[in-house]
Amino acid sequence: MTTLDEASSPVLPGSSDNQPGGIRSATLPESADLPQSRPTSVNESEGRPLLTPEADETQRDREAKEVDRRARARFWHALPLAILAVLYIFSELSSFAAWSRKYDVHQVPAWADWGDWDKWYPDSPRCETDWMDEHDLPIAPRCGWCGAEMPPWDSYQAATSKTSFFLPLSSPDLFIDGRGYARGKVHVELADDIQDVVVIVEALYSSRTRWVRDAVKVCPVKRGSGGEGIVIYDCYQTPGPRIQWNGRYSQELGIDYAVTVRFPSVRAKQSSRSIYIPSFEIATPRFQQTIASLEDDLLFGNLRLVTWGINELGMNITGLNVVSGSLDIVGGLGVYGKLYTNDSFNVTASVLKIELEMFIDNQGLSDKPSSLSIVNSGHIAASISLLNSSDSLASGLAVRNGSYNLTFQTRWSYIDVTIPTMPASSTLFLSATTTNAPINVTLPPAYEGTFHALTNGPFNVDIIEKESADPEGKGRSREAYWNVSRWGSEVEGDVKWVKHLEPARDMSIAHRNGWGDVELLTSNAPIGLTL
Repeated sequence: MTTLDEASSPVLPGSSDNQPGGIRSATLPESADLPQSRPTSVNESEGRPLLTPEADETQRDREAKEVDRRARARFWHALPLAILAVLYIFSELSSFAAWSRKYDVHQVPAWADWGDWDKWYPDSPRCETDWMDEHDLPIAPRCGWCGAEMPPWDSYQAATSKTSFFLPLSSPDLFIDGRGYARGKVHVELADDIQDVVVIVEALYSSRTRWVRDAVKVCPVKRGSGGEGIVIYDCYQTPGPRIQWNGRYSQELGIDYAVTVRFPSVRAKQSSRSIYIPSFEIATPRFQQTIASLEDDLLFGNLRLVTWGINELGMNITGLNVVSGSLDIVGGLGVYGKLYTNDSFNVTASVLKIELEMFIDNQGLSDKPSSLSIVNSGHIAASISLLNSSDSLASGLAVRNGSYNLTFQTRWSYIDVTIPTMPASSTLFLSATTTNAPINVTLPPAYEGTFHALTNGPFNVDIIEKESADPEGKGRSREAYWNVSRWGSEVEGDVKWVKHLEPARDMSIAHRNGWGDVELLTSNAPIGLTL
């Protein structure tokens, strides 16, 4: 039997035990010089030799210095990028502030200018509102120090009070005003059983805040030359009850108002034509504004809608027909609606989104173009149909069938504009500007003119051509040419309708009177233009 030690013993040359199959052994001379291994140990978990304390400390210092070197390298590499990012953000914020000041979208007028009764209504004394209570509630004390114990909050009951007014339909200037910190909703609708304008104001409150209802004035007032309207006036800066708590406006002490403005319909007036309203204005801060479908019954010569400081849907317009008008709104989720106009319409807003369906009419024989301007700090989405009230080519002369100016401007938000229809031989000037967001514009087949689109960085301008028939029915073909530069981030070209055989001799009417022009500008985002 062979032991493990014997089997693993080395066999050296010159051994005396060299019989086959036997166990050979040898004795080493005392003077034998064999190589000695280094006295190192192995770290079984990591598989690498353990160093002496001095060598281990040197290795740790070397690794620490390498970590510091890499950290410093990362810092110096990132510092220029951080500086550029800070400068870019600062420039964008500065330009946005300048943009806001230019378009006055965040400016709230001072009380001295906005809430001065004598300035706005010098010919109208302050009234005492004649409320009709729908609930007979006990009047709760205003405060805990009034000598009576305050009831618990859950013991207060909701209440509604109403008051109504009549405004003459023949007034040259109808208006609804809100002064102070009243809040609520304004709704405009039609009625078949009235001959003049009816304004109904409902106050929603509780027995605890009834004194606030009594402090606020809802009065008929006059302004200018024959203007008549209704004002909801929060007189907290006058002697008497104040709708403030420790120097700040208290939501708990506020009252919600529901204002309904009713115009007579054409059925009520037994008229075959739309009723003309010279001027109508709703200027009610902290009020949501909604408009019913009025486009078939009413034509407003001048319309102005103003509100700010709301957190809900700002404006919702089902249908309006106006000669000219404007929307001014700050705050709220957005502006939505459908409008008809044949002169000019301006929208200045600071809302999350503007989404409008517009129908813009223009008289072909008029030298004045119809215009639309939308300025918003949020998204802009619009579908705009361009119309003309007279398709005329008098005596064969070159007459434009319409002229239109469209302007869209925002920042950090996208612009999406579609123009489904446009009169043949008309002129369109369109400008869309934003930053750090895409632009998508779809032009109608009848458009003839130049176009220019510019972005930057790795983003491109995409031109999409769609097949369409000749809008004048002459069997012409559309030719579009453009040049691409700046590695695809800038495109400039033109589009026109021509005959195949003699394109130079068959210039369209719009070409003879001057082409239209489309300008699209953004940064750090793509641009899409559909012809």
